[in-house]
Formats: sequence, structure tokens, C-alpha cells
Amino acid sequence: MSLMMSFLYSTLIQGRLRNMRFSLEAGDEAYASIDAATGLFDALAKRPQGVIVLVTDDLGAPPASATVRIK
Repeated sequence: MSLMMSFLYSTLIQGRLRNMRFSLEAGDEAYASIDAATGLFDALAKRPQGVIVLVTDDLGAPPASATVRIK
């Protein structure tokens, strides 16, 4: 799967994703796993205030899981 460099700012609010585009900075790292059927996700992110990073594919949809590392 080809991944675009498109990142989303996501927070978990009552089990639903709410997204806003933003830029990763050097040293940021995140992992997210999304249940496509329900939209629920588990994630660990090295960002302040519970920010979670997701990657979209060429069609703009998040893949089932993604690991992002920016050095």
C-alpha cells in the first residue's frame, strides 16, 4: 500500500475519531491500529496531550494500522 505524507490530528471522544491535519516534527513517533468496522482505535503516541497520529493512503482512508517515524 502506498502511503501519502498526510497526517491527521486525532483524539478519542466517545469511541469516535475526530481528525484535523497537522505536521509531524522531528522525533515524533506514533502507532495506531483502527477497527475499520467500528472506527474504534487503540494507539500509543509520543505526543503531548494525547495527540494521536494516523497516516492516510492515496485515497485518503486510514490503513488498518500504520507506524510513523520522523527523524
